[in-house]
Amino acid sequence: MHCNASSKTCRRGLTLIEVLVVIAMIALIVSIVLPALGSSREAGRTTVCASNLRQLGISSIAYATDYKGQYCTGSFDNRRSSGYGRFDETGWVASQLNGGYLIPGKCLCPSNLSRASENLNISRANSNPYVTLLPEELLEMIRKGYNTNYCQSWYMAYTGTISESTSIVPDPNDIRYVDGPLKDY
Repeated sequence: MHCNASSKTCRRGLTLIEVLVVIAMIALIVSIVLPALGSSREAGRTTVCASNLRQLGISSIAYATDYKGQYCTGSFDNRRSSGYGRFDETGWVASQLNGGYLIPGKCLCPSNLSRASENLNISRANSNPYVTLLPEELLEMIRKGYNTNYCQSWYMAYTGTISESTSIVPDPNDIRYVDGPLKDY
C-alpha cells in the first residue's frame, strides 16, 4: 500500500504474486479457447472442401449430359503413357475449364497445402510428354486455372483394364491397357 502524506489518500498496488496469478489465469483461458478456434477453423475448411467436391460432381454430370454420357476426356496428365493428350486440351481439368463448366484452379481444397497438381511439376510434365512445356507455360496454365489439388478417381479416367493376350498382365497405369474414360452407358 502506498500512502501520500499530503493528500492523506492511499493507493493499493498489485503484488508480484497477484500479477503472476492473473497471467496464469489468462494463459489457462487461452489454452482452453485456442483448440476450439482451431477446430472451428478446420470445420469451415471441411465445409468449403465439401462444397468444392459437390461443384466438381455437378460440373462432371453437366459435362456428361452435353457429351453423350462421357464424364470427362480422361486423366489430367501430359505423359504419353498416362494421358490421352496434352493436358491443356485433354483430361478432366481441361474438360471442366475448356467447356466452361468450372475453373478447377478456383476450387482448391483449403486444407491441402499444395496449390497445384503434381502433374504440373516441370520434370513430370515433360517426362515423355505430348508437348514439352517451359516453366513459364506451366505457370501460365496455373494462372488460367488448369490446376487442382484434388485427385481424380482412377475409375473416372479409366473404367477397366484390357488385354488382348492372356499371357500379358495389363498395367493399370499404362493407357495401352485401360479402357476409359468413364461413360454412363
